[in-house]
Amino acid sequence: MELDPAADWPEVIAGYWRHMTKVRAAWPGELEDESDFWAWEAVDAVWARGVPQAIDELVQLADAVPDRDLLDYLAGGPLEDLVQLWDDEYNDDIVAAAERSPNFRTALSFVHPTPNALVLWERLGFSPSDLRRNAGGDL
Repeated sequence: MELDPAADWPEVIAGYWRHMTKVRAAWPGELEDESDFWAWEAVDAVWARGVPQAIDELVQLADAVPDRDLLDYLAGGPLEDLVQLWDDEYNDDIVAAAERSPNFRTALSFVHPTPNALVLWERLGFSPSDLRRNAGGDL
């Protein structure tokens, strides 16, 4: 499916969450219905429009989640990329996004605990109980 990512972002959001819902339902088995995989690919390519635009789009994605348990998928994919690939270059933007979006903030608490994630968590005032789920309950 050929998309104009900027014009069709709401469609990408809907397709992404449909795909992630199917992935979760299939776990631990193999996903047979990949009809919405195109949306995962579109989200994976979000960086092409620049990191500040990507952050805004990831906030929109987080805010549209149909089930907050699906935020793990956002955290384990695009948010981990954001936190790890650009180190601290966009931390002010990430913190601002987390302050305006409770779902984005929650998803950030699920990213892998890299050094930059720890810096962000401290800036956002996460307590160990906020992060327990990410560290297997042992923080």
